Amino acid sequence: MALPLIPINVLTEHSDELYLNPQFQKFFEQSANSLVIKADAPHFTVLAVSDQFLRLTGLKRGEVLGKDLFTILTLGINDPEICVAARAAAAQSMLKRTRVEWPDFSYIQVDYTEAGKLQYCRNYFEPIYGNDGIVTHLLNTTVDVTEAVSNAIEAKAAIQKLVDSEAGIRRMVNEAPVGMCILKNDPPFVEEINDYFVRLIGKPYDLLFKKSYWEVNPELEEMYKPIISSVFETGETYHARGRAVPLVRNGKEEVVYIDFVFHLMAGYDGIRNAILIIANDVTEQYQGHRNLENAYEQLRLSKQAAQLGTFDMDMATNEMLWDERTRLLFGITHDGPVDYLRDFVHGLHDEDRGRVLRIISDLIHNRIEDGRYDVEYRTISQQDGSVRWVRAIGKLYFDDHGKPFRFIGSVLDITDQKLDEQRKNDFIGMVSHELKTPLTSMLAYQQLLQKKLLKDGGDEFARVALAKSNQQIRKMTTMINGFLNISHLESGKIQLKKETFDLRVLLEELMEDFRMITSTHELILKACDHPMLYADREKISSVISNLISNAIKYSPQGKVILVSCNADQEHVEVQIKDEGMGIKTEDQAKLFQRFYRIATSHRENISGFGIGLYLSKEIVERHEGKIWVESEAAKGSTFSFSLPAQK
Repeated sequence: MALPLIPINVLTEHSDELYLNPQFQKFFEQSANSLVIKADAPHFTVLAVSDQFLRLTGLKRGEVLGKDLFTILTLGINDPEICVAARAAAAQSMLKRTRVEWPDFSYIQVDYTEAGKLQYCRNYFEPIYGNDGIVTHLLNTTVDVTEAVSNAIEAKAAIQKLVDSEAGIRRMVNEAPVGMCILKNDPPFVEEINDYFVRLIGKPYDLLFKKSYWEVNPELEEMYKPIISSVFETGETYHARGRAVPLVRNGKEEVVYIDFVFHLMAGYDGIRNAILIIANDVTEQYQGHRNLENAYEQLRLSKQAAQLGTFDMDMATNEMLWDERTRLLFGITHDGPVDYLRDFVHGLHDEDRGRVLRIISDLIHNRIEDGRYDVEYRTISQQDGSVRWVRAIGKLYFDDHGKPFRFIGSVLDITDQKLDEQRKNDFIGMVSHELKTPLTSMLAYQQLLQKKLLKDGGDEFARVALAKSNQQIRKMTTMINGFLNISHLESGKIQLKKETFDLRVLLEELMEDFRMITSTHELILKACDHPMLYADREKISSVISNLISNAIKYSPQGKVILVSCNADQEHVEVQIKDEGMGIKTEDQAKLFQRFYRIATSHRENISGFGIGLYLSKEIVERHEGKIWVESEAAKGSTFSFSLPAQK
C-alpha cells in the first residue's frame, strides 16, 4: 500500500526562512502539495509553490510566489462565492487548528496563447503551528478532480494516488535539511531514513533500514516506546526541544541533545500506520548556551565579589544604563533613568571634573588608541555629600563610519586604597622632610670643609674624599626631593607656578649644566627655534633633567645624547635620544608607573627608585601634555613629551 503525503506542519520550529530556503523550495516543487502560505490574514501570502500547482493553473512561478492567495485564485475562478468560501476555509483552519476543505470548484486554466482549459478541483487547508499552539503557516493542497466529476470511483483513486505518492515521500525525506525517519506499524520498523538521521543515530544504514527500531536502538526503548505507542493511539503529535538522548553511537555511549517531533501519518482512507520522526542535533547550541550561562554566572559572582558596578551608554541617544552598584557609588537616590549631565557630570568632584571630561572628549574624537578608558576620580554623593574614589575602566565602540555608538565599562570603589596611599604618602613626606634637614646641614659643613682645605692647602686624599662625599649627599637630596614631590603630588598639594618662558633658553642652560658634570658622554642640542611656553619652568626643567640623566645612566660611555625640540601652532615637543641598551616592548607600557624598575642584570648596579619617570609623567599631564617612549632593545631609546603651545 502506498504511504500518505508528509504533513509539513511537523516542522513547527521554523519560520519563513525554512520555506524560502532554496533547498526546501527545490524538493517542494516536486511534491504533491500545492502551496505553503503564510498565515498573515487577510493576505495569505504564498511562500512556496509546487510544479503540480503551476501545471494545474497554467500560472508561472513568478506570478504566484509572494502574492496574495485569493488574488491568484480569482484569475481562474469566476464564482465570487467560491472565493469567499475559500477565504473562510483558510480562516477556519487557522482558528480551529485543523484541516478544512472547501467546496469543489471549476477553474479556467490560464493560457497565454489560447482559451484556457476548464478543470474541476478539490482544495483543502492544513495548519502549521508551533509548540505554543499559534498557527504560523497553512499548507494548501489542490487536487485535479476533473475526471472524478463523471466517475467518483476514478476520482477517489486519482486523489489517493496523488496524496499517497511514496516516491514523493522518499524524495522529501532524503533531501530534507534535518534528520527524517519513517517508522511503520506498532511495534515499529524503519521504513525510510535519510543520511542526516543515520549520522545522528551513529549506526550503519544497513543495520537500520527495514529493521525493528527497538532491536537496533535498545537504549531508546524504555524512554521512547511509550511515547510512540501513545502517538499511534491518540494521533497527537509529540514535540521535544533540547532533549538529552542517550545513544550508542559508533560503539560509544554518548548523550546527544536533540530537537525532535513524532508525527502520526494518516491517509484519506483513515489508516494510521506510520510515524514520521523529524530530528535535529542541537548539541553544539546546547553546550554553547550552557557555556554562556556559566560565563554569565561567573561574571555575576566575580562582579559581586569585587563589588563592581557597570555602566552602558548609547552614544546616539545619550541613554545611560547604570546598575545598582554604580548608582550607589555616585550616591543617586532616585529610581528614574540616569541623566548624563545631572547624575554623571554633576556627580564628579570639582577638582576631577575637567580632567575626566577631557579624557571622554579625547575618546569620542578617537584621540585615544583603541577607545580604552581607564581613569580614577572622586564622586560626590547626591544623598549626603560624601566623597568616594572610584576607578572606571571601559571601552568606546565605533561603527563602520568612525562614529561612536556604545560606551560600556565597570566602576570599582578604591576609596580604601586611596586612603592607604594617602597615609603612606604622608609618612613618606614626613620622613623625607625630617631627613632633608640634617642632610642640608651636612652639605653645608662639607662645603665649609672644602673651602678650608682649599685655603689651607690640605692633602689630596682629603680633598677627593670630601668631593665624593659631597656628591653622595647631593644624590640623597635628589632622591628625598623626589619622594617629597610624590607625596605632594598625590596629596594634591603640588602647585603649578606657570609663567611664559623660552624653551630653547631652558634647554641650553640644562645642557651647559650637564656638560660641566658629565665627561663620559657627548651631549648635542639640535637646531631648535625659540618656542614660547606657558608652564611651570622649574618643573619642566626637572622633567628634561630626569630624561637626560636617565639617557646618561643607561647608555655606554662615549655615546651621543641628542636633545631636540620642534613646534607647531598647537604643540611643542621635546625629544631626548640615546644609544643605550633600549627597552623591551613589554616593559614600555609599565615604564611610567610609580616605583617600576626593569629587572635585568644590566641595570642591577644603576641607582634609583623608579620615581623619576612617574613624576615626569604626572608633571607633563598636569600641563595637559603627554609623554611617551619609542625604543628597541640594544638599539637605544627616544623619550618624548609634548605640551600645548602658547597661544
